Amino acid sequence: MFAITTVSAIEFGRPLDDLHENEPERKKFLNSLSTETVLALLCSNPEYFYTSSNHMLFDRLKSDLKGKKVSDLLLELGGVSFDSELGRNFLFRAINYDRTYGRDNSMLSKSEASEAVGAILKPLESGSFNPPYYFLLANGLENIISTGSIKRESIYLKIGHRLNETRAGNISGANDNLVRALEYLLVTVSPETTLVSDANKQAILSLKEMTKYNPESYRNKDGFVTAIQVYDKEDTGDYNWSESQRRFSEEMGKPQTGSNGELIYTKGKNRVILYMGQNAEENQSFIRNSLEQYRNLIFTFRGHSYSLEENFPSTIFSSHEGNILFIPGSCGSAGSTAAYIASSPKSNLSFVSNTSTGRGRVTDTILLSLLNTKKKEEFTSILADSSSTIEDFGGDLQTIKFSSQGEMLLRYALAGSAR
Repeated sequence: MFAITTVSAIEFGRPLDDLHENEPERKKFLNSLSTETVLALLCSNPEYFYTSSNHMLFDRLKSDLKGKKVSDLLLELGGVSFDSELGRNFLFRAINYDRTYGRDNSMLSKSEASEAVGAILKPLESGSFNPPYYFLLANGLENIISTGSIKRESIYLKIGHRLNETRAGNISGANDNLVRALEYLLVTVSPETTLVSDANKQAILSLKEMTKYNPESYRNKDGFVTAIQVYDKEDTGDYNWSESQRRFSEEMGKPQTGSNGELIYTKGKNRVILYMGQNAEENQSFIRNSLEQYRNLIFTFRGHSYSLEENFPSTIFSSHEGNILFIPGSCGSAGSTAAYIASSPKSNLSFVSNTSTGRGRVTDTILLSLLNTKKKEEFTSILADSSSTIEDFGGDLQTIKFSSQGEMLLRYALAGSAR
């Protein structure tokens, strides 16, 4: 197996992102990596790394293949096949970046492409509902079809057959969540399907509204939209903490200090609270108290992705009844979306995921853009006005997502658990 784990992949690959503006040093770092390391990074969570960093890794692997098949190299260097979790990570990443089949820079041969589609869809045969898998599948489904390796009709028949088998009770361990996940995929492939009731089709199609940010969804009875940024002291206690204070003071004026040392900025009907506890336990306590105080909230986490679970456990929103918009950070934090939704089926959670390396000033910019939005609007339109600022701060608009297809699938699938 690969020596690099999924968690350590974030740190191993970080220089590719951090050196984004220094192309010579970036290429020098990439050239220092072994083929095994490159392949291991490409088998990590598909949400990791900048778009350009992923393409650099694929280009490097393409060069190292020297006529070999990717499937053979996976077995040789990692001992994994396409239908293993790591193998599917590689395939989902290739799908996300249009590197599967049919182009000069594609990674797979025609025979491998067919094998890959089978491997990606193989978990559909299981009776278990695996949220991270269905999250990735929903996000990549249209790209899978666009490769031409499998026809839309073939996928429709496969999902439809599995749905009928599951409904008939012929799949051991299947439950309503699995039925609903398959329904979502089926409607995505063919909105005209007759295998899903009109009511359920309408429920699925109505989720498309999730791509719009509505400030009124996060306004409380006091008339304020409240956003809370929680900082991990060890990760962001130096530059990020002071930089955010400077930025919000410029935008919103001098803050007040709360009873727990939090900084409270107000402007118009917007409230921003910055809090940094001495440790993760204090951060958790502050988050839980805030959830009791406010029904609707915007939360952001300011720390490394590997510190996310310590400060914001995936179960922390499980009993909350209001609306929560969560910006969990970037890199590995974006890949945690499925775990949060699966742990909180009764909570109304939405996410802004940034799949690039953490950039604090980008997070501040996203938050200010949301707070300055006066009416329901497409998230992409909201960020368009801040695009130059985000890019100046090292961000990449292509990696910032709001309510992805995977998120919508999980919301629909887990609605059965919430009833």
